[in-house]
Amino acid sequence: KFAIAGKGGSGKTTIAGTLARLMASKMEQNLVAIDGDSNPNLATTLGLPREKISQIVPIPRTVVNRTKDEYGKNKIVLTKKPDEIINEFGIDTPDGIKLLLMAAIDHAGAGWACGSHAAVRALIQEMVEQYDQPTIVDMEAGLEHLSRGTIRYVDCILIIIEPYFKSMETGAQLNRLAKELEIK
Repeated sequence: KFAIAGKGGSGKTTIAGTLARLMASKMEQNLVAIDGDSNPNLATTLGLPREKISQIVPIPRTVVNRTKDEYGKNKIVLTKKPDEIINEFGIDTPDGIKLLLMAAIDHAGAGWACGSHAAVRALIQEMVEQYDQPTIVDMEAGLEHLSRGTIRYVDCILIIIEPYFKSMETGAQLNRLAKELEIK
């Protein structure tokens, strides 16, 4: 499970899509790619034509329930199994990758994407704990996915930066947050 993070415009989506396509070509099992950007572009990088892109349905917030664990702490659980979510909301790409869309902003003033982050976090957690499904998450630019813990359960994060001060500062912050979440 890989997450791709970094500064806006540094090439995150290009690297995520290229890595997904290369990995998919070498694997015997299907790879899942999650576009975690509110301005999604991973579908284009994975080779989907425009008419297919408009058919992608984002993972709905209804795939998670908020409950309490045995200690009374809030806990987020999936209402469906990961493979059901992948099959219902995933779209096949030309290279055999199953693409999921975290969220889509339909209109101005739509509000926060908290439920979408919770859904992706729960999905990745369940996939890590119970499934051996290779996954790549293309993250939104900046720190939000890490500050929300959306990618807490990935095995590795690739931080993509450019050689200028603000990009390197963002990379350093992403690295610090990834270490706090114990992500390699």
